[in-house]
Amino acid sequence: MGGSFGFELDPDRLEEHERQQIPALIELAEKVNPIVVRGDLYRLRLPGASQHPAALVISPDGSQAVLFAYQLLSTTMHENPVIKLQGLEPMARYRLDGDRVFSGATLMNGGMQFAFDGDFDSKIIFLERV
Repeated sequence: MGGSFGFELDPDRLEEHERQQIPALIELAEKVNPIVVRGDLYRLRLPGASQHPAALVISPDGSQAVLFAYQLLSTTMHENPVIKLQGLEPMARYRLDGDRVFSGATLMNGGMQFAFDGDFDSKIIFLERV
């Protein structure tokens, strides 16, 4: 989730489809890194207490945030967890991944819900104050 970033791999041993994913991973790291390195971390759900840990990092000026949501092990109940955010401005409006817009109050009180695709799936959601 930020800090130093590199690959410990031999590109010659990768499948072509794996090699093609590297530029997108680097682009994602460059987008996440400034927020994570300088921002405030909110631990929303801890791994020891939930199959769906989550963390939110908000930039120092509050204009951007990134949500990391995970599923450790899937269950037969197929729970779609509700993750309530923290640290947002209740009256401000936030655009999620350049798409839908919600108030900070809605995101903190009502939360967000995700469907995960199996064990160790994850979601990264970018928020921008509008």
